[in-house]
Amino acid sequence: MTDNHELMAAVELASQYYGTELMRGTGADRDAARGYIAGRQLFAPMVEQFRIGFVPRQQGGRPWILNKIPDADLLLEAGIIIKADGKYRDPMEGRIVFPQVNPAGKYIGFVGRSQAPKADKYLSTGQTAIFRRTEALYRIDKARIPIEANKVAIVVEGLLDAALLTQVGIKNVVATGTKSMTDPQAQILARYTNRVEVMFDNDQAGREGFEQMWRKRARHFEKMTWRQYPAKYNDPADWVAARIARNIADQAAVVAG
Repeated sequence: MTDNHELMAAVELASQYYGTELMRGTGADRDAARGYIAGRQLFAPMVEQFRIGFVPRQQGGRPWILNKIPDADLLLEAGIIIKADGKYRDPMEGRIVFPQVNPAGKYIGFVGRSQAPKADKYLSTGQTAIFRRTEALYRIDKARIPIEANKVAIVVEGLLDAALLTQVGIKNVVATGTKSMTDPQAQILARYTNRVEVMFDNDQAGREGFEQMWRKRARHFEKMTWRQYPAKYNDPADWVAARIARNIADQAAVVAG
């Protein structure tokens, strides 16, 4: 069995390649991925900071990443590719990917977002020796120090929510990647704070997720509250993107004037 450090190094190297494809790759699929990111008002410095990437489709009947990291056994153990019916494939192909990192900053897996209307919106790396989706908190490596400094953590559902809030200076934010919070996630977060403010989606599912989180995870914290934002926005990402777009428009008007 491969050493965990080697698996983490493989995930990090894959994230570098995927990040390069998103930022500088050529082709209609890369253009569409960049268009989606730009449309959500997420800018290049943040994309590069969190090494958000894009996974190209198969080439010659084999996962694209095998052209970059030709060790199929290593990629299988790291969960980067899978094998089905005797063939390798990358479960994230065609998706925008967000690397998942542990509190120590080591790369452990991916969450991929699909742009296809009929596909599952989000897909996580399968369970490996280094990754369990239920134990991953997006941004915890970068957020833990601001959380300790502010004595509170802001918890959102979506990875884009966390990235956009960070972009506008709210750095004590993590994402669960689900509509609630698992017990392992709560235990990790409780290492850094005993106060949590929740900003889930502005819909019934978001409210139910918060209520479930309060019932099942509040015991890990002294205080857990809902942090209000305007109800006309679906989620924190929409709210922040609208603010950014409005600020850009105001600045353009000043220049034009």
